[in-house]
Amino acid sequence: MQRHIFPAAVCLLMGFTGATAIAQPSTQKDKTTLAAPEEAVQKNATYRVGLKSISVPPPSGLEETGSDFRVLFERLAPDSNRLVAAFVPEADIAKFPTGPEGGLTRYALLETLRQDEFSEIDDTFFAQAKELVAKQFGTTPDAAVWDIKTGQDELNHKLKVQGSTAEVSLDKPVTLGVFFSKPEAIGFGALMNVNSGGTTQKMVLGMSFLRARNRILYAFVYTRYTGDESVAWVRTTSEQWTNAILKANPK
Repeated sequence: MQRHIFPAAVCLLMGFTGATAIAQPSTQKDKTTLAAPEEAVQKNATYRVGLKSISVPPPSGLEETGSDFRVLFERLAPDSNRLVAAFVPEADIAKFPTGPEGGLTRYALLETLRQDEFSEIDDTFFAQAKELVAKQFGTTPDAAVWDIKTGQDELNHKLKVQGSTAEVSLDKPVTLGVFFSKPEAIGFGALMNVNSGGTTQKMVLGMSFLRARNRILYAFVYTRYTGDESVAWVRTTSEQWTNAILKANPK
């Protein structure tokens, strides 16, 4: 099996910093109302991935930023990945390009691996890929592979190139294990502290590794940690969004 299809853990880390990289973080508690499960499937848009059009419904409670503002999120994708789409609450889109006051509290990113974007991924290969990814990220905290320094250095370099004086430091994530597993996808969760400008925010991440139209996708969902409900929202939204993408792109 080609091992280069699996990104290093840096792909998980980059998006954690979105709350600070788009705008400076706030210490106020995130009071966003949790979306109901039935709201997960909304209007669809299509995005090109490896010469194929992938239909992507937005995650529950979020909207795609559009091409004009999507570029603001490219800094959050590692160099090995290409950002396909970015999603935020509708109210936050109206506040770009300066960014919402206090930074982003909730958002989602859809990415693909640059080196294998045009590879045809069959059933056998994807099953093997899922197994390897599960071993890398979905086991115990001590077993998970986290490339903290690479992710931190990549992001800070991008911020510097874009003229930002912000500097981000990342703590080692705490793995929450496997959120869900199905033939065409597997999802994981993690908690992580992100520091920027002397302010530390704890973020919750959900990452889905999935196959749509024989293309590999990574679907990331993030929210600031405010309690157990934050983890529950990420877990539910990650699985609902993954299901919606798979349903919109039947085999």
